[in-house]
Amino acid sequence: MKKKILSVTILCTSLLLVACGNQQENVSSSSNKENSEINKKQDSENSNKNSKEEKVESEDKTYGLNEEAFITDSQDNNRYSLKVLKATTALSETSDLYTSGKPQNTVEVTYEYKNYAVEEPMLVSVQFVHAFDKDGRAGSDQSMQSGQTEVNKGRSAQSTVWFVMPEEQTNENEIEIEYSDDFSLGFENKTIKFKVPLEH
Repeated sequence: MKKKILSVTILCTSLLLVACGNQQENVSSSSNKENSEINKKQDSENSNKNSKEEKVESEDKTYGLNEEAFITDSQDNNRYSLKVLKATTALSETSDLYTSGKPQNTVEVTYEYKNYAVEEPMLVSVQFVHAFDKDGRAGSDQSMQSGQTEVNKGRSAQSTVWFVMPEEQTNENEIEIEYSDDFSLGFENKTIKFKVPLEH
């Protein structure tokens, strides 16, 4: 009787060990498959990251006054363009609506946009245009925009906007203007930079 119980116990233990061994192989096989998929995904992400970095390097150009920056589609066809025509502290509007009571800190910027291939009439709105001083500090836009003309293909228009900078600008020589994240025109996670002389 004792031999029978011992034999049954040994048999059950053996079956249990065999079952655990098979399960371990399945877990190991599954784990190897997951690791392989993760490695493939990481390789793909690294490849995408490298191509994005190459794209960013070409987008890192800083444009000057009256220099046209083209926004292109995935085949590098021009969709629309933007250029800064003027940045000045000699303001055409001096009320508090435009200056927040700080005309000496206010910069007036005029830019031009041109529609090359956007199907719907388009405009570059002030909410996507930003000004920065020599120390990289952003000015606050006054949400005031003179010239909000939407243009069809082949047409261009100009807008003037006002930025109140953190400090007085009457003695500064240049200002940086950025156009970024204009989701309304599909220009997302990108920035175009301008560095232009500041007139007085």
